[in-house]
Amino acid sequence: MTPPTPSLNGEVRSEVRPAAAGRTAATTRDSTHDILETIVFVVVLVLLLKTFVAEAFVIPTGSMATTLLGHHKEVACPACGQVFAVNCSDEVEPQNGRVFSPTESAICPNCRAGVAGLSEQSPRTGDRVLVAKFLYDSGVRRPQRHDVVVFKFPGYPPERVDGYPRSGPFKNHSAMNYIKRLVGLPGETIGIYWGDLYVAEGLHQSDPHAPHPLELHWPQYTYADKDVEQLRRDACRPVNDPNRHFTIIRKPPAQVLALSRLVYDNDQQAKDLIGLAAYQRWVPEAGHRWQAIDEMRRFHHPGGGGQLEWLRYRHVVRSPNHTEAPRPRLISDFMAYNTVNGRSPSANWVGDLILEAEVTLSDVSPESELRLELTHGVDRFQARVSLATGNCSLWRCTDKSEQPLTASPVATPLAGRGTHQVRFANVDRRLILWVDGRLIFGDGLAYDPPPVLGPTENDLHPASIGVRGGDVTVAHLRLLRDTYYTASGSGDGSDVSLTPDIWWNVAKWDEVPAFSDRPLRELVAARTIFVQAGHYLCMGDNSPASSDGRDWGLVPQRLLLGRALLVYYPFSRAGLIR
Repeated sequence: MTPPTPSLNGEVRSEVRPAAAGRTAATTRDSTHDILETIVFVVVLVLLLKTFVAEAFVIPTGSMATTLLGHHKEVACPACGQVFAVNCSDEVEPQNGRVFSPTESAICPNCRAGVAGLSEQSPRTGDRVLVAKFLYDSGVRRPQRHDVVVFKFPGYPPERVDGYPRSGPFKNHSAMNYIKRLVGLPGETIGIYWGDLYVAEGLHQSDPHAPHPLELHWPQYTYADKDVEQLRRDACRPVNDPNRHFTIIRKPPAQVLALSRLVYDNDQQAKDLIGLAAYQRWVPEAGHRWQAIDEMRRFHHPGGGGQLEWLRYRHVVRSPNHTEAPRPRLISDFMAYNTVNGRSPSANWVGDLILEAEVTLSDVSPESELRLELTHGVDRFQARVSLATGNCSLWRCTDKSEQPLTASPVATPLAGRGTHQVRFANVDRRLILWVDGRLIFGDGLAYDPPPVLGPTENDLHPASIGVRGGDVTVAHLRLLRDTYYTASGSGDGSDVSLTPDIWWNVAKWDEVPAFSDRPLRELVAARTIFVQAGHYLCMGDNSPASSDGRDWGLVPQRLLLGRALLVYYPFSRAGLIR
């Protein structure tokens, strides 16, 4: 298979298989005729399949990372062993005539060690994906929210031409193919706030008599940011509030996992930090009897005792050469894929988290209890499991109250002795619990937003595991975060207009009035975009590094080519696209 023709400024390109070279010995006119007929039939069949059924594409850039990878270099962190990808699309295919230096270094997503010497490594090609073209064209399946779609780039608005033809980037006189995730349907107004997506219906009406009906995809026809204040108010209102228009968009559990990004894998600790207490991420609360074993990769609670004893995570990030005393920080939308030559463009707080662990129950009593806790702003959400019966209930706790979110406990396999895999997620204002791969509360339990959004000191301990009375060992601890959608377009990706020193230092938040007359939690950018009839809003999963609908508007339905179904190469990443 030869590489596809590179694109000029597109996000995906077609992969064409050339005919195999070779000569066929023809002994008779009839045999030659049969061979020619066979060749013509195969060519026509391939063209029909490619035109109407499915087509293979290769991803050149990183706007959909890490769901889909463009040209990249695969990096193994020498400190912790974490293997990750870093973008090198600009090295392979410089855009707009610019010249880029080679990708020489990156930053590990797990331990934040700098990794150098990448200029000697050859770039790897992007993911190869199979796109179903017949689904939308035939009407078998209408475009749906969360689909990963391929489309012809609709073109920049007049004020963003930047030297391109009026209708956008071309290659060989044809508009480039792009690939993004479909997030907005016709007639909806989509909101982007605090990293989450919101939807409202009925705020605007499509205008079929617009001056340029074929140019309705341009931003001026999306009423951009007209409803931002409504979005800010609705983000803090209960779902049943009659004045509410915007509601949060919730992903199904499988997609929650597909769009999760690594925060920390405790099995892969940095060798140079082992034994340094200041950099230990999982720490027993003072006076509690958790014991670290296997170089702090596992933790054992010996059982007995009547109080709840906590093992808590703190997000301690290394400083260069350990010159500064480490302190717990908020979890951000840090993306190792974007850390080309040490650059890290985005720094937004992420409160939607996923906790994974292996739990081994050795000895339990009737009073034994396991708690999984995830913090989000003023709230602490807990899954409380009786280790004698396995029954589980979900709770919402604040500094002043504790509220059960489930009417009655639900049975889990976490009872008696045994080893179990648990995963607890708080994503899109919904709690999801898996035990041994089984969803305990179905697609999850939704809850109303708090009256005030934003991080608090609670978020300096964003994840915790508590045990009362049981002999319990936890291992294979991993913390992940949800994909964060930035309100700003491609660029530095920051939604907060505060200096990093203040934003990440909770103790300095009382200094915010010196910089603004608005409270901290209102200093986060928000966007609203109306989707015209016959159009869709599409965005990249690598939001801070994606040029998408936030920049250039909507995608007309007539330009949709199909839905990306699966990655078929490289084999290590092969699988369905969610």
